Amino acid sequence: MAGVLFWINDKDVKDYDVVTEVATCRGLDDFNYGTIYVVDNRRACFLYEAISHMRNTFGTPNVKFLYPSTGRNVDPSQRVNTGYVLPAEYLTSGIIPFFIEHDSKKKLAVCCDDEFSEEGLRRLIGYLNSVASEFPQQVLIAFPNYSFSAHSRQAAIVKSSIADKGFAELVEVVSYRSDFRSIA
Repeated sequence: MAGVLFWINDKDVKDYDVVTEVATCRGLDDFNYGTIYVVDNRRACFLYEAISHMRNTFGTPNVKFLYPSTGRNVDPSQRVNTGYVLPAEYLTSGIIPFFIEHDSKKKLAVCCDDEFSEEGLRRLIGYLNSVASEFPQQVLIAFPNYSFSAHSRQAAIVKSSIADKGFAELVEVVSYRSDFRSIA
């Protein structure tokens, strides 16, 4: 059995992290709840911003979630790789991978909850290269704080260090947060 606990309140996203508080509670292990996914303000904000960004940019019908391979979906005759329903595993994940078909192009995208860093970008490029089974024509990696003027040089350095140059050429780094500076 699994469950989802939404702990939403009127406090600011960054001021209150209920996940750390719940993790230190005593007596929770005395019951066999199975997996419980805890979604607090911070996590709900990330999910909302990331999913809204992709759907607003490419259109809801064009955006699907990339389903992770688990022990429950290994049978190729029944395995579905993408879909419109957010997998429960992503409720507490620091990344949300998407499969997008837009303007006759297949795109692989991921939104990351962490701030931009060269190492984080390098890891995400490696991850996306390993799951790029549909041979995307574009790869988008979105961070909350990415700024072209502040981070494009670092992104270019990371892309140039990737062994698979063809895949690295497909990568575009963006921000999933709405901002007047991103209006083109």
